[in-house]
Amino acid sequence: MDSTLRGSVAAQVAGALAERRRTHPDAFAVVCPAYPAMGRTVSGGALLVDGVPVHETAAGTDPVTPVTTPRLADLVPGGITLPAPDTCADALAALDAHGEPGAVLCVDATTEQHLAALAAAVTGLGARAIPVGSAGLARHLASAWRAEPTRATPRAPLSGRRAVVVRSSANAASREQVARLLAAGPDPRVTVLEAPDRAGGDRDPVAVASELAGRVLTEVAAGADTLVLLGGDGAEAVLDRLGHTTLRVLGSVVEGVPLLQTTTPAPLTVATKAGGFGAADTLTAILEELLEEE
Repeated sequence: MDSTLRGSVAAQVAGALAERRRTHPDAFAVVCPAYPAMGRTVSGGALLVDGVPVHETAAGTDPVTPVTTPRLADLVPGGITLPAPDTCADALAALDAHGEPGAVLCVDATTEQHLAALAAAVTGLGARAIPVGSAGLARHLASAWRAEPTRATPRAPLSGRRAVVVRSSANAASREQVARLLAAGPDPRVTVLEAPDRAGGDRDPVAVASELAGRVLTEVAAGADTLVLLGGDGAEAVLDRLGHTTLRVLGSVVEGVPLLQTTTPAPLTVATKAGGFGAADTLTAILEELLEEE
């Protein structure tokens, strides 16, 4: 799920529960969108972004799916708020006590320790518990589920080292990141394409993303082999226009930014960043990592 609760959260949870309960009638959902490394925490049943209630941040004015409340139980009707667990035993006890068939348990978490404890408890409960979270919880679930030690993942080939930055997101964080990059001066290896500001919110974000995708197609045809995509609408439109349907996950560039490689029709290095993720210098750090000389 989105770490700022945008989208059809209630419908997604309901759909997952309905499907799981066909084979496991006692199933319940465990909801926790916390991602402390990116400033997303859940306290007292409310989602905060860098300590600010999520509906008071850019997510509250999102042009597609604005978030109107920070309370998980309001976004997922019938949700039961549970305190942050310090240990796996704490989490298991709370989930067991409230995990009635079909229940939606909204769990607080403000630290990585809380998420690790929750992931371990969900793993211990097996198919009965449906984890619902963002990359914050997913990372700890991956560790809990992993059967073998991690192996170093190969870096994507950076042959031409010509990058195209595509900002489709209207989030202030992404706008600031692009501004910081441009303020450093031109780099012949980097082309920046930005969505125009939607005055009064009257621009269709899907149409804007499609326009950007057309411009990216021209850049790739001219030899660009690395894409940095800021915003989900733009990422989807660009990859669709280029004909890419499969991405291989190689790792991450910086926190919260996956490193990917397309397969067909031609390999491209891709980094995708959520519009609201990162500090002012995050985009600069991404490009430094992707374009560094070997």
